[in-house]
Amino acid sequence: MENENQPQIKLTSSRQRILADIKELGYETQNQQLICQGFVQLSQNRRYLIKFNGYLEQVIEALKQKNALREERRRAKVKDTPEGLESAKKSRRTREPKERKPKREKSERVRKEKKERLSLVALQEYEEIPSYIERIYLDGNNMLFIEDSIRRLVLGKNRKRAEEILADIAYEFGLYLGAKFDIILVYDHSDWGVEKKIISEEKSSEFTVLSASPKYKSSDDALVNWAQELGSDSVKKSLFVTSDRELQVRLSEAGASDIMKPGRWLKIVKKKLGEEKYHSLLSQ
Repeated sequence: MENENQPQIKLTSSRQRILADIKELGYETQNQQLICQGFVQLSQNRRYLIKFNGYLEQVIEALKQKNALREERRRAKVKDTPEGLESAKKSRRTREPKERKPKREKSERVRKEKKERLSLVALQEYEEIPSYIERIYLDGNNMLFIEDSIRRLVLGKNRKRAEEILADIAYEFGLYLGAKFDIILVYDHSDWGVEKKIISEEKSSEFTVLSASPKYKSSDDALVNWAQELGSDSVKKSLFVTSDRELQVRLSEAGASDIMKPGRWLKIVKKKLGEEKYHSLLSQ
């Protein structure tokens, strides 16, 4: 019998596919428990269940930390606005208890604020990689479910091969364009890595595949930290590829202005390499 208190999720075709993925991975029960606890972003549930091999306590702890960090940023942003400062002054002048807003109204307000925050990030729809780009950062975990053939490898417990194919595609793209930029592909947790040189016409660039752990908790944290370390000039010459909306906001706040979804990046790669070469790499 369905739990009446369980949050209701509108099942679009994409969400049904994610649920099918979760079921095939063997994490259906864990996902239901996450939904019952209010974690209703299915793609995020799938990502963290894969990341922690279905260990529910670790997944819940990681999701709680992510939500707490998100709420902390939201509060800081609201506090720094003129309205927030005025509100703080008023609260110090009076001891009258605040009128508590209905839970539903508060929930709607939080959703609206989140939507407004996300809308501030302009995603790029380039047909070509701009000539000023000096490095490309790829959010590997975020790209494992874009192409069906790679997705099937992950679902079939052959995640390392899926990661290697993504790396091969990225390397061939850099090689084809002739050392125009460095490419950094990062996964949350991986037991392999690559460092290669791409040399063309007396120019060279770096191609790197690495794991965010153990130095970072996730590739999200690694990418944000790298963006911050680049400095205002270099970060403007970097392209970040991810479809994680929260990460897009964090990167934008770190100074990144060129952020692209994986589907758009792969479209550019396919166009440059050609259909035959691209699909041969996918089917290795």
